[in-house]
Amino acid sequence: MIRSIIDIIPASYRSRSLWVIVAIFVRAILNFIGLALLIPLIILVLNPQNRGNIIVDFLSKHIEFDNHSNIVAYTCAALFATILIKNLAILLLQRIENSYILAIYTSLSRALLVGYYNRGLSFIKEHNSAHLARNINGITLIFATGVLRPLMTIAGEAILLALIFVALAIYSPLSALLAGSIFALIVILYYSVMRRRLDNIGMAENEQQRRKSRIVNEVFRGYVDIEIGGAFPLSFKRFSQAIDEAVRLRKEYSTIGMLPQMFTEVGLALGLSVLIIINLSSSTEDLALMLGILAIAGVRILPSLRNIMSSWSSIRYNRYTIDTL
Repeated sequence: MIRSIIDIIPASYRSRSLWVIVAIFVRAILNFIGLALLIPLIILVLNPQNRGNIIVDFLSKHIEFDNHSNIVAYTCAALFATILIKNLAILLLQRIENSYILAIYTSLSRALLVGYYNRGLSFIKEHNSAHLARNINGITLIFATGVLRPLMTIAGEAILLALIFVALAIYSPLSALLAGSIFALIVILYYSVMRRRLDNIGMAENEQQRRKSRIVNEVFRGYVDIEIGGAFPLSFKRFSQAIDEAVRLRKEYSTIGMLPQMFTEVGLALGLSVLIIINLSSSTEDLALMLGILAIAGVRILPSLRNIMSSWSSIRYNRYTIDTL
């Protein structure tokens, strides 16, 4: 599938993809930094002696602190400023990615229009004009926003997850192994259960959308004949059946789209429960510190996993656009 996606992207945009890859990588690094900067604050709160707090050690070399409250205040201010700058940078990087995606959409749309036109009148008469128009206006946009953008999301979130698990492995190998095993099992289970179903739903809805377009085109182009023959009720019935089926399929896809959140939350609850049981013999301070760090990691791991699973669902659901293009 990746090879087909690359073949669809215009040659002039493939060379520009290097900058987009760099933007995705930098965005993942910045998201990781924003997450990692919260760890010293947790250590500061749960470990008043400030053992191993790199931010406090750094600030202590440059600023005189009167008491523990000042340390907390300076640390919070530093974290706030850093995270604000980080989010502004991420906003700029996302604009670069969005511009690239939409530029591909406009290029594909224009290329299809010119390509269809250059094939001549006989080609246009042989094909349903409503289908050709849908390919030019709709399929290209769905491909860009429903396939390319989710693919970039998966790449960025995968890099971020890799960084998080490496950091967790350095801090607590057992925690990283347990979390990685649980979430990998969740992703594999979701993929194996939903892969074919999403393909089928996507193709079925596309067929219903094509059917609707065809019926509307026939009604307007054959208005006189339909009016004379009193055939509009039949056309309306066919249109209603097509739209009802499209809505049913969309509802099913929306339900499937809710599953990643359920899967990841169950996985997090299971992972934390197992870790608490394993570390019951540890001191209260060490257990609280470990859970605090894992909670911060979980706050970012859950959205990343949901984004990966939802983006993968979008790609499978809109896979038919690859074949069409």
